[in-house]
Amino acid sequence: MSQAYQVCQSNGFGAFVLERLLAQMRTEGWRLVLLLDEFNKLLHHPVLHSGEFFGSLRSLASRSRGALALVVANRYSLESLNQDTFEFSRTGSPYFNFLDEIIIGPLADKDVAELLRWGANHFTADDRRFIMRVGGGHPYLIQLTAAALWEAYEDHERAMPSLRRQQAGQSLYDEAAMIMSDTWRVWSPATRKAFAAVALAQIPWLLNERRFQIGRMIHDMADLEPELRLLKKHGFVAESSEIPGGWRVRPAAYLWWLADQVRRTIRQDTPFEDWLREQEMDGLMTRRQKQRFDKALAATMELLKGGVSTLIEAAAKGLGEAIVK
Repeated sequence: MSQAYQVCQSNGFGAFVLERLLAQMRTEGWRLVLLLDEFNKLLHHPVLHSGEFFGSLRSLASRSRGALALVVANRYSLESLNQDTFEFSRTGSPYFNFLDEIIIGPLADKDVAELLRWGANHFTADDRRFIMRVGGGHPYLIQLTAAALWEAYEDHERAMPSLRRQQAGQSLYDEAAMIMSDTWRVWSPATRKAFAAVALAQIPWLLNERRFQIGRMIHDMADLEPELRLLKKHGFVAESSEIPGGWRVRPAAYLWWLADQVRRTIRQDTPFEDWLREQEMDGLMTRRQKQRFDKALAATMELLKGGVSTLIEAAAKGLGEAIVK
């Protein structure tokens, strides 16, 4: 096998010699496991985004008979990957038809609770509820929220518990905003529309404001059902019988992010129609739906005059907790 590897080195690890190396590995009972994170970035790589690279990858994985295993982490669905590489496979099968898609959804509440029990001596019951509410079962956000709250305790030991949680919420939001922005960017316009509708219906309830009955905005959009189910599978929304429209945003941090983005846009006096076009949602709404969205945005801006800190403070104090369980 050493000789086969040296041949690969001297030939620039071309597909032909790599196939021979994998055959030798299979004979000797070896398996190469290749872990590729952020695989979607290859779709924008100036060299690797090519039919030669994707075709060779598929060929090596398919013909290695188990000697090469690929584990790919990606923001896009398998269908989207195939669509984005369609230009290379117009006359053949999709490049990624050898992959099986596994959606890594959120952690169950009981699993998050089990993790947080390790910090039971440091976090109160209210702290743990805050972490679960903000993270919504997403491992990255759970870890980030817990770390921010831990540091807040060390830096402000004598502060009121709610103030420590508020500081932790602001800290994690500042750090996670880019990740949340990337998630929004890869969503389809229809998915953005569904998420925005849920978020804008939920915010008044989180702030204990009942004047704005905008849950009908979601009922008017029967076409949102496929996107809502997909968002639920990924852990971004959950069904709720208490909130108008029947849905809520599961990770509060994502709710904060959307509210912040909308507030910044409106503050810059950007017309609602321009915002819809920028998010590629303009063609997905009827005139009535646009009117409901416009009303929801106006209501949200009235409630969030203090910015996203208003929502962070509400979460730190446990407001709206009864309706998000």
